[in-house]
Amino acid sequence: MKPSPRPARLCAGRASAWSCAGIPFLFLVLCSSLIWTTDSAAAPSGRRLQGAASAPDRLLQSPTDNYVAGMEFIESWQCKRMPLKVYYKPANDIPGFDPQYIEEFKSACEDWTKATEGRIRFQTVEQAEGADLEVSWTTVLSPDLEHSMALGATWPETVDGEGIDHARIAILTTLDKRHVSPKAMRWAAMHELGHALGLGHSVRRGDVMYKNVCILSEKKGGDKEIVPDCPSISLTSRDATTMNVVYAAKKIIDGIRAKGLDKRNTCHELCRAAANCMTNGDSASAIIVLNEILRLDKTYSVASENLMAAYYNCGAALYNNHHNAEARQVLERAIELGKRCGDQNSLNAIVAVYRNCR
Repeated sequence: MKPSPRPARLCAGRASAWSCAGIPFLFLVLCSSLIWTTDSAAAPSGRRLQGAASAPDRLLQSPTDNYVAGMEFIESWQCKRMPLKVYYKPANDIPGFDPQYIEEFKSACEDWTKATEGRIRFQTVEQAEGADLEVSWTTVLSPDLEHSMALGATWPETVDGEGIDHARIAILTTLDKRHVSPKAMRWAAMHELGHALGLGHSVRRGDVMYKNVCILSEKKGGDKEIVPDCPSISLTSRDATTMNVVYAAKKIIDGIRAKGLDKRNTCHELCRAAANCMTNGDSASAIIVLNEILRLDKTYSVASENLMAAYYNCGAALYNNHHNAEARQVLERAIELGKRCGDQNSLNAIVAVYRNCR
């Protein structure tokens, strides 16, 4: 029997309960514009979510242009801290170190600056004192990472209410007793800088923030070295868009927190900002702002409910665009929030889409 189209009902009819200072949360309206309809023959369960004609295309397309919804939520730097001061720890006595590594790291900094159109900037400094980023090269990252085959690691330090305050980056000069090529160093630098700036991992190969793209390659003469497992060493549009979304949202958050409001009113203002993001089809920024609310107040149920809806929107969009692995990852977050919120109707709708992503 063919199911007739109907609202997903994740939020329809609850605007008054999910409002903030008289402003209804538009996640609810947008989410209810997703309707059940029959699926193509390829879908496993015979139905999937599609956007209603009135839904703006960018709402369903934007989650495929970035990986904010799939990231572990990480802090970012206050915009006023730019340019970030970078200190390179002397490494000439480190086995395998190549002075070219520093140039590759500086080029990686330039790559991120260009990708963000100057939103993120860097400045090299000669002293560790006062530096924002400390970069070092080593033969061992840390005891707990010794057998992980990780090429680099980043340790950010955060301050409540501000974001990242300092970060240390360490990158290996050799991996499994093999020399790290300058190209691999460039990739590792871009990747670890991404973490130091606030990005998590991407699940798509080709993105610089994908977690594993280095392989062994044989050089002339029979020696082997570590090289990137990708045709070119450059940031993808998804890497750039994700970073830009993170810092656009950070600017919104910093602007609201600078007002000096108490916690409750800060949460209210952030709710309004998140609603505006969703109205403009920017569910990724909404996710960042809503996570900021929950960092301030874990009991703020409105943020949890609307974060569930935002993850649902992103997961459904990824599914509709056939990115099933990413969709599952995002919908799992929506399911977890649905369980916490105790909204069984919403949970059932999310689980139905999740099952189709297998």
